[in-house]
Amino acid sequence: MRSRWWLLISFAIVIAIALVFVGCSKDSEEETPDQPVLPSTGTFNSVDFNLFLNPDSIFNPSIKSLDRCADFDTAAFIVSISCVIVNLVFVWPELVFALAMTQDPTYEGDLTWRWTLGADSDNISLYAQLVSDRDSVDWTMRVTNDEMTDFRWYFGRCNFEATGGWWQLNDRDSTNAEIPTLWLGWSRQPEDTAGSITIVNINESDDGYGDTVSYWRDGLISNADLKIHHGDRPGHWQITWHSQEYWGTIIYPESTQGCWNDSLECVDCDSLDLPAK
Repeated sequence: MRSRWWLLISFAIVIAIALVFVGCSKDSEEETPDQPVLPSTGTFNSVDFNLFLNPDSIFNPSIKSLDRCADFDTAAFIVSISCVIVNLVFVWPELVFALAMTQDPTYEGDLTWRWTLGADSDNISLYAQLVSDRDSVDWTMRVTNDEMTDFRWYFGRCNFEATGGWWQLNDRDSTNAEIPTLWLGWSRQPEDTAGSITIVNINESDDGYGDTVSYWRDGLISNADLKIHHGDRPGHWQITWHSQEYWGTIIYPESTQGCWNDSLECVDCDSLDLPAK
């Protein structure tokens, strides 16, 4: 009878311990939180280049003469070339980011999602991790192939609403060590009537180290701001234009200013309703 009594007590203790552990395991399971809002893959979605990049805007039917203001030609050249160069730099990161987003993400715990493009030994992995206060998302793109393993190609942060953030793009040396190359900060409004982007050369071994290109738009007014440290004409270039009325202005590194009207003719800058800087 006594042995049966102890067997009942032991059985009860085992059941109690099992219930405790089952309860703890169930409580410790991490619930999958909401997936973060994805940032835009279009680097220049918030900037209107219509005046400079669309021939229909430059050669407007109302403009009978092709004899345009030299200040406009200079501004158009600077903005167009800058846009093309920067887009070429970011075309592959943007493309890979977009392709990774076509995959179904895997939740890996610790508020981290992973999108994988490719096989285990040859892949590109995109990670998104919510920061502790859950108001921002940290993004990391890593590459694995025959030449590198888990190389951090670029990383950044955006707020949870995807209306602002930054990216850093890395290159690599012969040992596959990271070389910080470009930093990009961006912002946009949900209705896309205002936005900005700033790109900085942070490669200390590059001749263009410290060069900065900024674009921003507020309604129909677009701006380009370039700070160039090398080249034939280094200095601070400032350009403002209206994407529908066609007028604009350029301030040269020497602080001289040129303006053009809606017919792309050179005019006195006081005749334009230029926005305050």
